[in-house]
Amino acid sequence: MTHLNFRQTGVAGMRISTRTLIPVFLVCTVLYGCTSTKKEEPVVEETNIQTQEQQMVEPEFTAQKGLTPRARLQLVMRYLSNGEPDKARVELQEYINTNPKSPRANMLMKQIDQPASSYFPASNFAVTMNKGETISTLARDYLGDVFSFYALAKYNGIEKPAWIDEGQVIKIPATPEALKHKAELIAMDQDGQAVVPEPVSGDDMLDQALDFVVEDAGMTEMMTDGAESEAMASDSDMSDMMMPEDLMNEAIDNGDYVAAVEQLEVIKATVGLSSSGDKNSISTYQQAARQLESVDPKRAAEYYYESAKVQIKYGQRESAIPSLKKAVELDPGNVSAENTLRPIQQEFADKYHSEASIAYRKQELDKAIALWHKVIEIKPDHSAAKAYLAQAEELKAKLSELQE
Repeated sequence: MTHLNFRQTGVAGMRISTRTLIPVFLVCTVLYGCTSTKKEEPVVEETNIQTQEQQMVEPEFTAQKGLTPRARLQLVMRYLSNGEPDKARVELQEYINTNPKSPRANMLMKQIDQPASSYFPASNFAVTMNKGETISTLARDYLGDVFSFYALAKYNGIEKPAWIDEGQVIKIPATPEALKHKAELIAMDQDGQAVVPEPVSGDDMLDQALDFVVEDAGMTEMMTDGAESEAMASDSDMSDMMMPEDLMNEAIDNGDYVAAVEQLEVIKATVGLSSSGDKNSISTYQQAARQLESVDPKRAAEYYYESAKVQIKYGQRESAIPSLKKAVELDPGNVSAENTLRPIQQEFADKYHSEASIAYRKQELDKAIALWHKVIEIKPDHSAAKAYLAQAEELKAKLSELQE
């Protein structure tokens, strides 16, 4: 409640006699009595009601119920990767409530709540992102801890750690460990050794994730039948602690493109792909489709169609035709792929048929024949191309006979 003080409002020293106040009070009372009969609800009561409604507003984010600690940590990582620290904080706090002494969890909370200057020095050096590298691999290699990825992202003003392109320059804080790793790379370069970024492997991340789990007593629910060592060492149990980008790259390195696409879909659904990642997905989808053609043709058709959509998105319309044709061939019921294919087929078939006709009129038979073959490759049922191709080949044969 606001209390008015005449001395504070600049009217100090005013003398108001009681003789003045009494008539004024009576007038105010009469006026209030008249106006109050017209208003059923006093203004004060309305204000109180609004205040109560405001106080009853639920928190913007609440922790999900029924998650295991491991699943909750996975969700925290996903939120941080997606640039959603407020949601991550809620889930992480829920984890800390049951594991208050967890060093890793508290370290992650510090990364969320405190500025990067509180845990990294201002001095830094720049590195350029190479193919296959992510913020988490840079954190692992230069800072010695993959779970420092969010701090490193904040240090660089990156809201979404997963949204990084090859060639992007990243500032690495000049910590002793980072400087040591930098010196090792320089020494390798001076010795003539190729400084190739280490392939993205899950081993280091799994080891550190394992430490994370072992630290916290609340993770015992991960164990089954008392087989603690087997469960703790299981890659399948621990892989969900890794970033989806790292899991995808690891799957590609292992030649498992189907698994790579599964992680690719996770990235698309959460943080989205960078432009370079989007373009690279074309090959990933196509490789996965080839692996599935004989075992799951319908799914393979979906992957061919997805690769074609990305190609079309980046103006590679003609290059998308083979993937679209494969999609329709493997799954004739894929109406979306067929509807996308038909107009593109017609567009390029007409284009090359026109060019072939011009070449034919100029008696450039070899060029015309090659173009009509291309038309038929694109659109096998192009009757005009077939007819003109037959004429061109017949004419070429006759000319060859005359020359002999």
